[in-house]
Parts: sequence; C-alpha cells; structure tokens
Amino acid sequence: FMKKRISLSLLIAAMILVAFSSCKGNTPDVKKKVTGVKLSETAKTILVGDEFTLTATVEPADAADKTVVWTSDKPTIATVTDGKVKGVADGEANITVTTKDGSQKATCKVMVVGIDIQVTDITAGNAKIKITPSDKEITYYVYAMPKEKFEQESKKDPSLGIFAFDKSWYSVMAENSPGGKKWQDFMANDLNQGDKNFNLYDFVYFPRPNSECVIYCYGIVLKGTDDDKPSTEIITKTIKMGDAVKSSNNITVKINGTTPQGVNATFTTTNNDTYFVGIGRKKFVDWYKNHTKYNFVDMLYKMLSDAYINDHKVDLLSGNQTITPDKYSCDAGGDYYLVYCSFNRETGIGGEVKVEPFSTPKN
Repeated sequence: FMKKRISLSLLIAAMILVAFSSCKGNTPDVKKKVTGVKLSETAKTILVGDEFTLTATVEPADAADKTVVWTSDKPTIATVTDGKVKGVADGEANITVTTKDGSQKATCKVMVVGIDIQVTDITAGNAKIKITPSDKEITYYVYAMPKEKFEQESKKDPSLGIFAFDKSWYSVMAENSPGGKKWQDFMANDLNQGDKNFNLYDFVYFPRPNSECVIYCYGIVLKGTDDDKPSTEIITKTIKMGDAVKSSNNITVKINGTTPQGVNATFTTTNNDTYFVGIGRKKFVDWYKNHTKYNFVDMLYKMLSDAYINDHKVDLLSGNQTITPDKYSCDAGGDYYLVYCSFNRETGIGGEVKVEPFSTPKN
C-alpha cells in the first residue's frame, strides 16, 4: 500500500510538471523593443523648391513598434512630411527621425542652396548669362543647348536627365586621351564656384535666330567614383533668341583663278559689316539646294559650327578681301562652291546666302 502511495505521488508530480510546462509554452513572446534607427542619407544638398525623400530603417527588423516621428529644426529652411523633405529657403536644417518606442534618433543635415540663372541682352546670336549661387563654396556645372536637343538628351536616361549627356561627353574625351584619365578629370576643368558670367555662344556656338535654348546648372562634387552625380537637382532656364538683324552690305565675288590647291577670289563690299566665307563641295551644297526641308540658311549654320569645332574659331571678314588657296584649300580635280553671306556673331545672319561654283584643276 505504501508503495502504491509513493507511485501515486510521483504520478501526480509528473502531471503537475507537464501542466506547468504546457502553460509556459502558451505564454506570449515578449515584444521586441526598438534598438536603433538609420536614415537613407545623412547629408544632402538641394536647391530651393526641390524635394527628396528620406527613408528610415528601424532596428531590429522585427521590432514590435516601428512608428517614427519626423521633425525639422528649421522649417523655414526645409520642411519634412513623412520623410519627404522640401527646400524652402537658403540655409542649413537638420531633419530628425525619432522612434516612438525608445526615442531612438537619426539626423540628416540638409543644405538648401539657391542657384539663380539670370539672362540679359538676348540677341539673335547671343545672350549674357549670370550664375549666382547662394552658397559661394558650392561647385557647379553650367551649360546650354538648343531646346530640342536638350529634350532629346534628357529623355535618354530619365534617372539622370541631362547629366547623362554631360557624363558621356566627358567619357568620350577620357577614352580618347592618354594617361588613363577619367571623365571626372575633364569635367573638373569646367566646374565653377561663386558668381560667374558667361556668353550663350560659349555653349551654343551659333544659336539660330528666334530659336529656343535651355540653360541648365547643377551642383556637383566629383570624387572620381562610378556613382558620381549631381549633388543638387538640375535647374533650367529657357530663353528665346531675338530676330536677326539684316545688313545693308552688298557683297560681290570675282573668281580670279584656281589652282590644284584651291581658289583665288576677290570679295567687294559696300560697307564694313562682317561676313562669312566658306568652301563647300558641290555634292554638299547641291544636297541643300535640292532638299525639300533644309535650305542654304541651314547649310550656313552647319558650316559655321563645323568651322568652329575644327578650329575653335571662325574668321569673319570685313571690307574688300582676297582669299587664296593657302587659307581656303581644296583637293585637286574637285568641284566646289564658294559660300558667302553677311553674318555677325551677336546679331546672326544678315542676308541671303549666296554660292559661286568653281573647279580645281588636276595636278
């Protein structure tokens, strides 16, 4: 009987132990507390009026309460709503995210910069550009191009916009230069600081009268890495070029003779207004002569741009001039045209584009 009582006691103890273990297993897990928070960026420079979004990552990933609160210490400089930051005025603001659980904090320092593009003295072929950044220490890039080209290039890589064009341009320069230079080495030569003045034709060599051009600017800090990109949004300003100013200059040409190397010709003018003289192969000029869409004005601007790109300048003549084969050279046994027209760098094309055919003898 005593043996049975001992066995029964052991059985009851075992049942109590099992029951206790079972109850312990049904106890809910303790909620995990927040131990930290990180932001997607710790420093950012933006332009007045621009926006960007900060992302907060609460740690641990399985924390029970991931609620956060966003604040700006200077809402007159930059505001924040659910992580979306907007630049309001020049200056610096700290955007802070705070977790509801544990009051963990992380901060992003936001520099809001104003880069003002002012354009004055717009003519048919030029305009005065002034870039004024509020932060004189910011490094920025400025360029301009015809509006149609700007829109085409901006669409090729929407994530980078026109910067993709700039990067590809300097990449080509780097690829064709010795010494293993990077594209950043070449772009660095064209970066600016502080207030700067430019001519539109520093960028658009020969703007067309009444056409639209886009001037654009952005801040950038080059580190020489693959992920280098603008440190600010890209700001733009679109302008319309003025009317061309017609010249009263009456230009006539007399071909004095030809050699296998070129032509000797005299130009006679009625005033000292500047004019352009170029030589085009017969096939080139005839293409424009017979085209239904393009004409000699298009041809003139093509020749101007090509001459500038090749020599980094275009010599405009004035008054009575004689050209010789040593300056206007040709190939032997070729058919050509002399192309000439009143032209001024500031005021654009000043009259009718005329052509005069000639041929060079064979050697």
